[in-house]
Amino acid sequence: LLTEIGKLSPGLVPEAWMALWKENFLDLLSRIEKVVHEVNPNIRLGLMPVQNFIRNFGEDFLREAIRAVSRGTRPLLRTHDYHGLPHEMFPGSGLAAKRTAPPESEHVVEIENIAHNCHDYMRSPQTTRYAILSALALGMGGAAPTFGDSERDMPWERKYLDMLRVNDRFFRAVADLTYRGTLQGGIPIRRRAYQREVGYMDARENIWDASLSEDPDLLAGLFGVAYRFDACPVWLLGELPVSMSKAEVDAALDRGAIVDAPGLACLLRLGYGDRLGVRLGDSIPYRRGHRLLEHPLNGAYGGNVNALRVAFPTYRLEAAHGRYEEISEFVSWTGRRVAGGILVQRGGQGRNVILPHVLSTAGGAISGIVNVPYRHMMRSLLGFALGEPLKLAVEAPPRIAPYYFERDDGAVIVTLLNAYYDDMYDVDLLFGDGARLCGRKVYRVMSNGRIAHRPTLKVRRAKDGSYRLRLYKTNVLANCDVLVLMIG
Repeated sequence: LLTEIGKLSPGLVPEAWMALWKENFLDLLSRIEKVVHEVNPNIRLGLMPVQNFIRNFGEDFLREAIRAVSRGTRPLLRTHDYHGLPHEMFPGSGLAAKRTAPPESEHVVEIENIAHNCHDYMRSPQTTRYAILSALALGMGGAAPTFGDSERDMPWERKYLDMLRVNDRFFRAVADLTYRGTLQGGIPIRRRAYQREVGYMDARENIWDASLSEDPDLLAGLFGVAYRFDACPVWLLGELPVSMSKAEVDAALDRGAIVDAPGLACLLRLGYGDRLGVRLGDSIPYRRGHRLLEHPLNGAYGGNVNALRVAFPTYRLEAAHGRYEEISEFVSWTGRRVAGGILVQRGGQGRNVILPHVLSTAGGAISGIVNVPYRHMMRSLLGFALGEPLKLAVEAPPRIAPYYFERDDGAVIVTLLNAYYDDMYDVDLLFGDGARLCGRKVYRVMSNGRIAHRPTLKVRRAKDGSYRLRLYKTNVLANCDVLVLMIG
């Protein structure tokens, strides 16, 4: 092995190692499949890819590996996905695996309840219930809770069994609605696949390393928009363009994409400088706030100063004359303009948006991107880049993750995840294609598994022309719970 490594230049060692690993892993899977099926050809084999497997080895290899070990039977996919405290349960890798796996696969999500994965505490029956429901509500099809701990006794065994028994019909009803004959809708996002380490910008931008690990599905949940995984994403963040083909990057930019500062640096390095007509200037060392300018994309929040002042790097954008227009600016404590802000493309091919900062969740609602004006602006920018209204968005604090499915018979399934500790009501759901949903009956999956018509739930056209469905207190989304609606 050392001899072979010695033949390579340093920059090629990771790729060569990954190719060798893939070859050996596929060989191992084929051997396992052959030995097991010689004993019993009816045994079903599957693959359980963890998040790093999906992110590091790519979608094509995932499909190949699942089919290799499942040869002769229906491919079986088990995703290691749900762990942590309730408010951390934005399910992402499960949906990514479901999209990238062979379409004929059966998908079961592992839900760990082992103390070392839950911050040294066992999950309660309530949060275990939420984890199962959030998997089923996203169309996973099945969930496999893991109980027990080698270091301590399993507490409350009877309460877990009672919870599973009481919710059995609810679990099955939710899975029946979302799993069969549905197509997920929402903004197209994509995870970053494996690529070698790339040096970019300069060493002081350490927070960029953290921003690269930000999951686009988490960002979508925090912005309150439904999403789907797709090869042509709307967000080109960080080093993502490196793991995409040239045709995929071109398609994203020809349609319209939102590019953050490290994403822009990556695209410039890949030779897209003339195509974009913008480059990064010097950093902005001092800024008090981020003012949204009077612009249709900012709506009623034009003139608002939000506190986008956390310590992630922010840069001046130098754009070709006439190619872009500003919709925001950075200001000092006295309101004096310090530097320009976000740029949107004026004309030509594509409706691209350039962010002068990292699209990172650092800072939260106080000094980061999760404040109300920025969330509203980002939803507007997503619609602008895609050239169409968003399928589903929720006007609520950044704690409800919405998901949107279209069924073969024309019904629309909406699932809402509330992973926090407050009940949510008086919340508006906004539908981009709401005109066709007006007048339809709205049903809710009740806790006993019954699908009940809810007369107070209706899609209505608001004064501003948007199509909204309001969740009143009679249809509250309880804390640490899931709400599933069918508009059909």
